[in-house]
This record gives sequence, C-alpha cells and structure tokens, in this order.
Amino acid sequence: KAKVVVRDHLCYSDLKQLMTHEILALRIVEFYDKTTASILGSELASQGAKAATNWKIGTSRGLELSDVSTLGYHLPYNTIF
Repeated sequence: KAKVVVRDHLCYSDLKQLMTHEILALRIVEFYDKTTASILGSELASQGAKAATNWKIGTSRGLELSDVSTLGYHLPYNTIF
C-alpha cells in the first residue's frame, strides 16, 4: 500500500524512506507559508503547461521516453543494462 507521511518538520529518516521508495510521498505542513506556496504552485502549473518536456531514459536500446515530465534541462537517466 502507498504510504504518505505527514510531518510538521523535515527529518533525515523520512527523506531516507522517500528516496528508498519505502514511502510514496512526504508532506511537510507549512514548509512554505500559504501565500508563497500558492504563488509557487501557480507558477509551476503555468510553466508546466507551456514548457514541460519528457525526461528520457537511457537503455540498451538507446534513449527512450519515460512517464516523467520536467521543466528545464535534465540529463537523461541511464538504467543498468
């Protein structure tokens, strides 16, 4: 089952679980104040609608499309063949 952890502060153990896929998401309550979070969310949504690109992954067959969209430039992710 997908687990979402909600905390009032950021801590190493939660980040470790997030990066090792033990939890699906980590929500830090009021990490940004509400006004800043609203502005940031609107800007990301606006940019994403205009400029999102597919993050390609490198496989033994060459670069392939992924199910991840990004903003800006990111090097392709290489999988182990």
